[in-house]
Amino acid sequence: MDYGLFVLALRILVGMIVAVLFAIILFFCGSLTFLPLAPGNAALVTGNLIIGVGLGAGLGGWLFGLRIGSGRNPGWYELPATLAIALTGAWLGHLVLSDLLFSNVSATRIPNANEVYGTLLGALMGAMALPVFSGTHRVLRRLEP
Repeated sequence: MDYGLFVLALRILVGMIVAVLFAIILFFCGSLTFLPLAPGNAALVTGNLIIGVGLGAGLGGWLFGLRIGSGRNPGWYELPATLAIALTGAWLGHLVLSDLLFSNVSATRIPNANEVYGTLLGALMGAMALPVFSGTHRVLRRLEP
């Protein structure tokens, strides 16, 4: 019995958790580093949110896509692609998803929570796109008779 799809689903779940954790960590590292330089600058806060969350989620997604112990070189060529897709997803999530999906979240106690949620969801979808497609392709190729 082949457990390829189950293992892939488990890796996707762990990869999403790692991507979210890395996104939150890099966002807070950027907040502690850059935001004291220009307090109250909305463009700096937005840029820090998009870049920190995008890079963190992209790094987590790339680590998910690595096949450790497979005998081949790590996918260093996949790192820039995953980071670029995650940054694009974070930017589009900030622009589109924050107003489209999370418009009623702004009533919570967290200011601008809809922007944070939209950016995080967009970065997560972008970061996991390339590793999920390549992992699914590997599993389905192995299952062919």
